[in-house]
Order: sequence, then C-alpha cells, then structure tokens
Amino acid sequence: LRRRVPQPRQRSGGLRGLVTVTSRDDVSYDDLGHVRHYTESSTRSDAPELTNRTDWSAALYDDRGNVTDSVETVQTSGRTAAGGYDVTKTTRRSAVVVDDQGLTRTFRETQWDSSQPDATTTTDRQSTDFDLVGREIASVSLRHEQGQTTTPDINGVSQTMALDKWTTVVQSGRTFNDVGQLTASKELSFDGD
Repeated sequence: LRRRVPQPRQRSGGLRGLVTVTSRDDVSYDDLGHVRHYTESSTRSDAPELTNRTDWSAALYDDRGNVTDSVETVQTSGRTAAGGYDVTKTTRRSAVVVDDQGLTRTFRETQWDSSQPDATTTTDRQSTDFDLVGREIASVSLRHEQGQTTTPDINGVSQTMALDKWTTVVQSGRTFNDVGQLTASKELSFDGD
C-alpha cells in the first residue's frame, strides 16, 4: 500500500511555512508491544543542509505501560556557511513518575553534548501541575550544570573553565487559546536550590 505524500501549497512568494520531512525506521518492540527502539531522520526547509538523526531506546516501562527510563541521542550534521557541522546531544530521562491519569509528574534528565564533552546538565523536575485537560501549566525544576567547558576567548585561544552551577527554574502562568495553542507563560530562574 503506497500513499501519496501531500506537497506543501505554493503561493507567489514560494512555499507556505516551514516544511519538515521525517522518516522513522528500525522500530522494535518487546513481548508486551512496547516500543523498545527506533531511529528517525529529519530535515527542515529552513536548514535543508542539516540532517537530524535520532536514536531512541526505552530501558524501562512501568506496569501501566509508561516509559520510565529512556535514552535519546540526536546527531545534527551537514554543511553550513561556516563549514562542516556535526554535533551529538544525548538525553537520558529516568526516575519518571506518571500518575493514574498518565501525566508525567516528576523525572530526572541528564544531558551530554559532543561540543562540550566534559560537561553534563542534570535537571530534576520536582513538581508539575496540569489543567483539567492534561496540559502542563506550571512546574518546578532544579538544574545542575557540572564538569568543564571549553570556549574560545576574544583572541580565539581556548579557555577551560570548571562548571558547578545549581539553578532553580519555576515555570508558571501557561494559558492556551480555544484550539489549545500556548498563548502565555512565565519563567523565573535563580541560582541555588
């Protein structure tokens, strides 16, 4: 069975809006029908020279079928005006707590980035509030950035700095219009826990 992929509508100024093309392959399942792994490739019309390749794996599911531990690696590669580009970001989400309505209340996320391989960012979502239809409206997170970062100074000489920063992030005031689009939100962050 082959389906024709709809093409974006043309108008006098060219394509209408952003076009993203995504393909998912290598999907595998466990004995209970839970997705265990997939790979995904995507390109966007605003940066057609770059390709994102996602490799996702689930390590654990709870007894209701919710993912409680997973790893996602996204490699962005291609050519830009500045030359070759190849950055890999890995995110591990663990200790996920999902309530009886299937809403994610708390989790831990640890991120690594190939552009700063000696640094990690760990975010502990401490609480999450939802509206009556299950949209996230507020949250409190504690973020810890640690390790070492290397950046060029004004003369282009690499400078390595130790990193050990704690930040509390409070998001609130999320409101939505009649079709569910986000219309407002607030974020407050401050150093320390």
